[in-house]
Amino acid sequence: MLTGVSVDRVGATAVILRRTATGYEPVTLGISGEYNGYGTIWSIDEGRNTELVYDFFAPQYRSGRFMAKDQTYDGDYEMFTDDDGIEDLLSVIERTCACWERYGNVYPPSTVLDGDVVVYGFIARPIWDAVAGSASAAPTLEADFLRAFGDNPTAREIYDGHLPEVAEQVRQLAAVAEFARGHEMRWAPPGEQEQKYWKHSYDQNGTEDWFAFIATARLDYRGEPAIQTALDVCADIVRRWAD
Repeated sequence: MLTGVSVDRVGATAVILRRTATGYEPVTLGISGEYNGYGTIWSIDEGRNTELVYDFFAPQYRSGRFMAKDQTYDGDYEMFTDDDGIEDLLSVIERTCACWERYGNVYPPSTVLDGDVVVYGFIARPIWDAVAGSASAAPTLEADFLRAFGDNPTAREIYDGHLPEVAEQVRQLAAVAEFARGHEMRWAPPGEQEQKYWKHSYDQNGTEDWFAFIATARLDYRGEPAIQTALDVCADIVRRWAD
């Protein structure tokens, strides 16, 4: 979302977004893992944040506030069983990100909370780490929460009473959100035209494409050493994988 580089091979951090009247807004802290090649992540770094996120959405599904359906799946299935977890949640959210149109058919959004579309944004893990690592924390945890989420009520529902348990992740999202604002970017899912690099999304890209994306980002962020170092990391991973 921030640089247009591929998340394949380099890892990704996802932030769940809720569509509002003014655009997409983050409702969760970052969830990191490995891109699985099918639009979502697995091998997720699980912890208190992923527990809080899953523990929020699962009851909302049962109450009817949260609707999640994989429209590419033929047959009946039940979401949020005892065997499901954060990967399953992100996987079904991905269906709304990727499959509004499929095989010539147009589907309505299949993942919604209180009628609002739920998607996620992706940021390459080295870029996320660089942005989060180069920023300082606000004077208070509450101030960082406001930098990250503003007055978003969904984020409050998820994290109220638990901020000290996810303090570092709050600081990270605050830094990323501030970076996006500072560069006049908006939160958006892959392929969304509100996103600066939307043309890079949901194509099957090869090594030449990956290096081209990195080269574009180098130009866009010339003069920003932290991003340039993160792009070096991305390029090194792609080069080693290509070899």
